[in-house]
Amino acid sequence: MKTSSLLSIGAAGIATAAFLLTSVAGRAQILTGFTESGTAGQSGGGNGLSAFEFTVTQAIDITDLGFFALSIGGGDTPSVAIFDVTNGLANATEVVNSGNVNSGLTNDAWNYVAVAPTLLTAGHTYAVMAVTYFSPTYASSAGFTYGAGITSETYLEGSGFGGWAAIPGSGTAGNWGSYSLSSLSVDSGTIDTPANFEYTLVAAPEPSTWAFLALGLLGCGALLRHSPSRRAVV
Repeated sequence: MKTSSLLSIGAAGIATAAFLLTSVAGRAQILTGFTESGTAGQSGGGNGLSAFEFTVTQAIDITDLGFFALSIGGGDTPSVAIFDVTNGLANATEVVNSGNVNSGLTNDAWNYVAVAPTLLTAGHTYAVMAVTYFSPTYASSAGFTYGAGITSETYLEGSGFGGWAAIPGSGTAGNWGSYSLSSLSVDSGTIDTPANFEYTLVAAPEPSTWAFLALGLLGCGALLRHSPSRRAVV
């Protein structure tokens, strides 16, 4: 086979694979961690740290962190963070943090803040959380819906308000600022929902994509094998 033909096959295969991979990424659908159902109430002041715990069944990329503001003042510094709690709350480690989200907040609404795409690993358990003074509450999560790729949904609540914790990485393992994550317990009576997230699924390439990539690499390999060897000039 001519060198030009081998080169064309290799280039075409690699270009097609790259196009297919880019197309998959471009079609990624933005999903939401959970969607509430029913009429929300309002928690009394001082509920503190609240979290939504979930397990990832397919790798996902976090794109935005969401905070539901009910009554936020100018001096408040709310933030949202996701912790990896696979090894328990006492050993939780911070994965991503929104920092202070007070600027431009709309009360009585979800406020989403873009973050650098952050990969959450399949098989790991995480908790998205926020410190709040007032938060929306629901009688139960029975009618809630959840995004694809996550399961084992649990809502956790803290023992009381102890100040804000907006600084990313503001704690050692198992802590966020002045809050010990071990103090969180399963919500009883009502479900607090101050923190959420948006994400995309990390899709595995289709078999055809791998086939085109393999064809391209084979073409390039054949080209190298058929290239005339060069002798050193003495």
